[in-house]
Amino acid sequence: MGSFSCLASGGQKRGLCLAYGAVFDTTFIAFTSPGASYGANANSIYNVWGYINTAHTGDSSVTLTAGSAVNAPNFYVGQWMAVMALDLQNAFGAQTSWPNNNQYFEYVQITAIDTVTKTISFNPRLRNHYPSTLPTFFGGTPGSSLGNPGQVGGGGAAMVLGYSFGWDAELVYKGLHVTDQNTQTLNVSRSLTFQDCVFDVQSGSPGATMIFRAKNCLWGDGTLSGSSGIAAGSVVEVDKLLEHVEFEDCQMQSLSCPSPSPYIMTIRNCRINTMYGSGQIAQIQDSYINQLYVGSALGAPSRLVLINSRIDTIGPWSRLDDPGQVAGYTNAVAYWTFSNGTLKQPITRGAVSWAVPGRFMYVNHLDPHAPNGGGAQDNMGSMFKILDVYVSDGGTNLAIDTTLAAMPVGPQTTATVTLNSGTPGTVTWAGGLAANTAVMFLTAAGATLPAAITLGTVYYVVTPGTSPFSVSTTPGGGAINFASSSTGTITGVANPLHFQPHPCPNLTVRGCIGDYSGSSGTIAEMNGITEQPLYSYASRTFGGFLDALGSSYTVALVLHGNLIQLTVNVIKAYTGAGGYTYTWVWPGYTSALAVSNFTVVIDCTLTGVRTITPTAATGSQGVDVIAAYTGWIGGVQNSSLSGRTGGGGATLSQLPVFELTVTTDQGVARFGSWMGSGNQQAHESLFGDAVWQQYAP
Repeated sequence: MGSFSCLASGGQKRGLCLAYGAVFDTTFIAFTSPGASYGANANSIYNVWGYINTAHTGDSSVTLTAGSAVNAPNFYVGQWMAVMALDLQNAFGAQTSWPNNNQYFEYVQITAIDTVTKTISFNPRLRNHYPSTLPTFFGGTPGSSLGNPGQVGGGGAAMVLGYSFGWDAELVYKGLHVTDQNTQTLNVSRSLTFQDCVFDVQSGSPGATMIFRAKNCLWGDGTLSGSSGIAAGSVVEVDKLLEHVEFEDCQMQSLSCPSPSPYIMTIRNCRINTMYGSGQIAQIQDSYINQLYVGSALGAPSRLVLINSRIDTIGPWSRLDDPGQVAGYTNAVAYWTFSNGTLKQPITRGAVSWAVPGRFMYVNHLDPHAPNGGGAQDNMGSMFKILDVYVSDGGTNLAIDTTLAAMPVGPQTTATVTLNSGTPGTVTWAGGLAANTAVMFLTAAGATLPAAITLGTVYYVVTPGTSPFSVSTTPGGGAINFASSSTGTITGVANPLHFQPHPCPNLTVRGCIGDYSGSSGTIAEMNGITEQPLYSYASRTFGGFLDALGSSYTVALVLHGNLIQLTVNVIKAYTGAGGYTYTWVWPGYTSALAVSNFTVVIDCTLTGVRTITPTAATGSQGVDVIAAYTGWIGGVQNSSLSGRTGGGGATLSQLPVFELTVTTDQGVARFGSWMGSGNQQAHESLFGDAVWQQYAP
């Protein structure tokens, strides 16, 4: 069965399917309405589209551009359409994302059409700002045959996408049991609800739907096994162009939200093994999540609220543009030019998925083996904000206006180099480099690298490090052979840096518990924060025996930002034999990106409060080592206990109790106007309670 609907024809608007006891065991099934599909045919849900002139928050009409005016007669009153802007995924000149994956989107219903002025009026009013100046990577063909997704523009510049009559339906399915093995089904309609349903694998994943609800549904076999035990295809992927998604009383192995979709998501009383991403605005309440990875693989999240839930692991999700990913090299600092706060690179490199106005960015090592790390939990600071994204220089460059005062440099250096064929191959680099130095190679127009070397991939200098030297794929690894030499101008980048998006700039945590041994931070330390950035606050009480070896606490406290204040309060002193000192060391950096770690040593044999700020350290006692700290804290702390061997022979009553509380400033404002347009009041409404009420069932 290729698709299934509880409606007999596309003319019906509401349908209820009672399927208790029914089992669907086909190889592919989609729950949709007649005449609504992703397919390239006359019944595609997208049957008319066009680019529009800039539209603003609060507008109730848009005007088609001159190039898209030919499509005006194909829209009709009562039709639903998606308004969208800012393409995140398409390659230049090619449609590599379908349906469209845009940061900004919303659904409206047409109320009037002026075929003379090409103006389309609608309800409700727009909540987003849609500029016509945003870059378009795949332009499509306005006026092309209807129902041909291959000719539909990818967005970027503001556009509207008219949906077919078949999409405008409210469908409810109850009691289904689906056993198909397809990787992802296509479930589309204006409103789609699953209740009391069982999906053995990935069936039931929504996409291109205004409202999707699942209540008392099960994905998988009913167990919450570790990631290695999850069957292939058991992921529930919340796909693109979803405005509101709600899960209640559901259980699933894995929930994935790779795009800035949905706009709003609520999860209540659910059990989820692994959750990847959370859309733009999400609230999780009274639920259990084994592993929660915040952020998104593409685009920018806005707000995450966690209430009365157990979350064993929390940390940033890896992005599709992270180091090691196919497109990761486009994040490399050396790949961009910079002048007067503006970053530029050729538009032919395609969409840059982190280039979202209002987005906060870090700088980090491109090399995951760099000192102080280079992983998702680490960064070097140099925080900046994206102000605008547009096409410049006659359409040849993608431009990003930022708050950067200067291009971050730090340990990064560059040189013009030559890669020479040989067994192993060698690199001619003036002055040479030390063994195990991380390097990457970039090409000028028309230049080529040996086939064994991949553009933007990090390699490592092989001993000896004098020029010419060989490179390996891992530190200390074997040298790589080059069957040919490079041609043209090649730039070598040593100790490369990359731009890293902030994973969660607005986080609220209330009444949550979880595992206390997470390597990327635990939810317990974050309780009490309200609309603050991830890793800007941590609070923990230490007491009792430590790990099985009695030598260290296994918990990792992750912090990002400039120190506001660190306080350690030794409430109960250690009274056993010998001394008892506790040490925290966080990776840290100066404003010039030089390593400057933040170290705190506390003598737990003496009670009292110790306080550290950027200007002073007070309350020092005994063998404490505390001092004012002005650097940027950038990752996971290492902690250690000294003064005792093994368990030290101390009894529980002799062990100390002490509290640690830290707050940082990441330079992230709670609210901000979109692209600095001055539309502050309208933008702030995105974060208010009215957002939740708008979609309340």
